[in-house]
Amino acid sequence: MTRIGLEKILDRSCGQFGYCLDGNAQARIAESPPESPKLLVDAVIRGDGRDPDLVDRHMHRQMRYLVAEDWRWLE
Repeated sequence: MTRIGLEKILDRSCGQFGYCLDGNAQARIAESPPESPKLLVDAVIRGDGRDPDLVDRHMHRQMRYLVAEDWRWLE
């Protein structure tokens, strides 16, 4: 995934789901990008200081779906 693709996904995560990462969290994800949409969603949730296992399952699924859509187009 390109840096621009990752930025697009992070912007959507913030705008649509409220997971707005600071620059340090974004840099950590960019340095070692996750290898799947699920792992990226988990990294975003952790970057926001939350535990992916404890967030609302419906929201997690929606985020995975949107990330997967972007992932497909941005590879």
